[in-house]
Amino acid sequence: PLSDDLLRELPARVLERDGARVRLLSSEPERLLQLLFARGVQVRELEVVGADLEEAFVSLTSGREAPS
Repeated sequence: PLSDDLLRELPARVLERDGARVRLLSSEPERLLQLLFARGVQVRELEVVGADLEEAFVSLTSGREAPS
C-alpha cells in the first residue's frame, strides 16, 4: 500500500484515492514511476493519459491568488 508519507515525497498531486488505487497528476511521469519502482511499489493497471482541460486549469491556477 502507498503510505501518505510516500505520496508526499512524489512529484505528483493526489487527485483520488480509493483503497490501493490512486490517481495522480504529475508533470514528471517517468520520474514518478522510477521513484515508485525504487521503493518496491508494484504497479498494476497503469494508465497514463494527458490532462484534460479542467485538470490543466486547476494545476495552473492552484495556489495562486486572483489578480486585484
